[in-house]
Amino acid sequence: MAQGKKIPDNVWVQFIEALKSNLGSITHACHVLSIDRKSYYNKLVDDPKFSRKVQHIFETLQVPIAEEMLRADVLQRKAWAVRYTLDRASRKWHPKLSVEELSEFKISYPGLTGESEDEDDDAWVSRVPA
Repeated sequence: MAQGKKIPDNVWVQFIEALKSNLGSITHACHVLSIDRKSYYNKLVDDPKFSRKVQHIFETLQVPIAEEMLRADVLQRKAWAVRYTLDRASRKWHPKLSVEELSEFKISYPGLTGESEDEDDDAWVSRVPA
């Protein structure tokens, strides 16, 4: 679209559809419809109804995907993901170890990995030998 020209409302309707079909990719939606990103951000600021539609797309498409990716990283025992989750999910949790220090621990989940659940309660955390 030529800069300075008003973009018709039907193009913005198409933009919303392009956003939905590409998991909320602003870059892709702008490219497909030849809309400058600056025009998109101006529309976002100037049109509250448009802004709510875009926010809804992010909340229903991108956030669940990001949450699943984070959950997968936590289950893979990635220390940064565990710490990130605890930082945001638990008001009572305060970091006592750095991510590097957390990486020294081998963590297993009895019952999830086929290990016996009858073991000592503290046996699920052990320091990896140096």
